Amino acid sequence: MFHHITINKVLTNGTKAEIRVEYEERNSQFKIKGVGIIPKGKRKMQYIGDNRMTDNYSYRCLSTEDREKVEFKSYVEAVGINVLNEALNEAWEKSKPKPIDNSIFDIDFDVSNFI
Repeated sequence: MFHHITINKVLTNGTKAEIRVEYEERNSQFKIKGVGIIPKGKRKMQYIGDNRMTDNYSYRCLSTEDREKVEFKSYVEAVGINVLNEALNEAWEKSKPKPIDNSIFDIDFDVSNFI
């Protein structure tokens, strides 16, 4: 089961960003599912698309696809498209399987008795 991967970045202006990436099985792709930022000089994380956006009546009237577009646009405005693409690449690299190493499993003995 795949949950989410959190990628932490520091932007050029000193803002810290926390980007949540999830694998969406329906579409077989990684997607940005949340962005939080801590502006330089602050301590508290601000999540993009929090209650201020979802409490808006015009937002609630939108279709699911349009809501996703509005949320994604707010992510791009907060951290930039390049940072989001870097986060997707890092999530992909973290999720790749690791190669099997013979020395770890010590498989130089006969296993025919166990099969």
